[in-house]
Amino acid sequence: MISNIIASTASITGLNFEQAIITACLTVFGSLFIFIFSEFMNMLFLTPIIKIREQKGLIIDRLIFYSDKILNPIKVQTGSDEYKELIDVKNHIRSGSSQLHAKSEVLPCYSFWSWLGIVPTKSEINTIITNLNGIQNCLIA
Repeated sequence: MISNIIASTASITGLNFEQAIITACLTVFGSLFIFIFSEFMNMLFLTPIIKIREQKGLIIDRLIFYSDKILNPIKVQTGSDEYKELIDVKNHIRSGSSQLHAKSEVLPCYSFWSWLGIVPTKSEINTIITNLNGIQNCLIA
């Protein structure tokens, strides 16, 4: 049945049966190659870029969410509930900093992507990490 459809299509377009089969096979293999190539590029470049941007958003979220604790330091007793809460804030900020650094190291050709402005430059990443570490170190002396 399928061979009849291909043969009738081939006779309409002026191709013989073998040429129609070759054309169909090349179309299938070409589309398969394009799919595999696009998935490879997605996995190699696009996913790490998205993860870096997500981490950047997460850091911004944590800084806004914890801004009352960051901008209004208070003296707390070790072991109190406020102290434990400040330890959690400190750990969240440090975690965001270290994850940003790790995710920026995974992306191949990082300098090219930063040159295009898609991701922050390495010096900007290092400045962000330094500032975040400074913030979290100042929370509890």
